[in-house]
Amino acid sequence: MANARVGHPRLSVVKLRGWTRGMWYDDTGLPWVRPSPNMPDLEAATLYPGVANLEFSNISVGRGTATPFGWIGAPWIDADALAQRLNAVPLEGVRFEPRTLTPSKAIYAGKSCPGVRILVSDRDAVRPLRVFAALATALRDLYPHDFRLRWEHSRRLIGLHRFRELYDTGASSSEIAALFDEDAARFAEKRKPFLLYPDR
Repeated sequence: MANARVGHPRLSVVKLRGWTRGMWYDDTGLPWVRPSPNMPDLEAATLYPGVANLEFSNISVGRGTATPFGWIGAPWIDADALAQRLNAVPLEGVRFEPRTLTPSKAIYAGKSCPGVRILVSDRDAVRPLRVFAALATALRDLYPHDFRLRWEHSRRLIGLHRFRELYDTGASSSEIAALFDEDAARFAEKRKPFLLYPDR
């Protein structure tokens, strides 16, 4: 896809034997090797595409804890209220538990941070960007004077200008998730000619 769109990179892709698109990494029988120091396991990798969008904010995403990208928190959060709000959102594949942690590094290092543990209950059903939409809107609504997204970075990471417009006008989690779903569907169509393995 990169070769076709950009036209000049010398890029070769080697096709795997014995792998299908519906497989998870632990289905391969291979040991987990951290692709990043803060990616200790498959659950962190599953949640990363959504939760990492909060790195450009004043929220800890769990760096410096045992559950990076599986927990978020900040000193000004009410953990019970946030968990209750998030569990009321119709999200498939995840649930939220109140949890207070003290990150050892990154934002709020050494500070006690109430927050929520994000527990994957069905990894085939979870949609990380929908999780992000739920987190961002809950934090916006519960903590309008505390929670801040750094838009100059978030816009590049998310890639959709309309996201800020929806967010700033008080759109719901489901409205923002629908925007992400539409963009994902467009990308899925663009990538079809380049797939080495059939879709699930």
